[in-house]
Amino acid sequence: MNNKKKNEGQTDFSYYGLYLLDYLRTNKFEQATDTAFIRERADRAAETYEKARLSRRWRARAGDGHAAARAALFPVRHSP
Repeated sequence: MNNKKKNEGQTDFSYYGLYLLDYLRTNKFEQATDTAFIRERADRAAETYEKARLSRRWRARAGDGHAAARAALFPVRHSP
């Protein structure tokens, strides 16, 4: 199967960038074409994961790092 068309226009994103891009495309969010938005969120998620990995909690619960990183990708917005 040829994946060229599927990957056309896709820039080189990190794991978290690709995860977010897939989510945005699947749910038809307008930010799916905003590479700056995706990179900023992906960078924040990677930093969050790294902080969790280096903390003492990491040793007790390794899954917390990925959960925290996903939370950084999709921050909850509270209405005023």
